[in-house]
Amino acid sequence: PDAFNLYAYKLFSLGGLLYIIEGILAAIFVLHLGLAIKLNIENVQARGGSKRYAMKKNTGRGTTFMSQTMPWTGIILLVFTILHLK
Repeated sequence: PDAFNLYAYKLFSLGGLLYIIEGILAAIFVLHLGLAIKLNIENVQARGGSKRYAMKKNTGRGTTFMSQTMPWTGIILLVFTILHLK
């Protein structure tokens, strides 16, 4: 508990600077989200619109458990973040 109290005190002692830091982090998150959407749109346009392209059969090579579960872990982290910002 002492380490936690020290950490809380240091955060509290930042005063208004903490809100500025939180705002910067929120802006970076929004920028990251916007750039991801922009990249996705550019990828769709580079493929020639909404046309799908031929894909090789999945052989299982080159994919890892982490890469296969990345969408789910991302959603879990997003929900965790939203719940803990309240």
